[in-house]
Amino acid sequence: KTLQGALSLPEDGVFGPATAARLAAANPGAVLSAIVQARADFYRASPKFPRFGDGWLNRLDRTRAIAASLIDV
Repeated sequence: KTLQGALSLPEDGVFGPATAARLAAANPGAVLSAIVQARADFYRASPKFPRFGDGWLNRLDRTRAIAASLIDV
């Protein structure tokens, strides 16, 4: 669903032909940025964010850096 949201598609959770086609045509860096932003927004909305948020965002940043290195962003 997060990927579909990043691709501006209906979020039905099914990786079908529409999702595959949109992903193939998408800019990988833009998709990565949208996914990372969605995840950060999800973390920030959690009532547990004040306690765990720094760790969550640090882990998200490390994951983003690894993903970016794989797509040469």
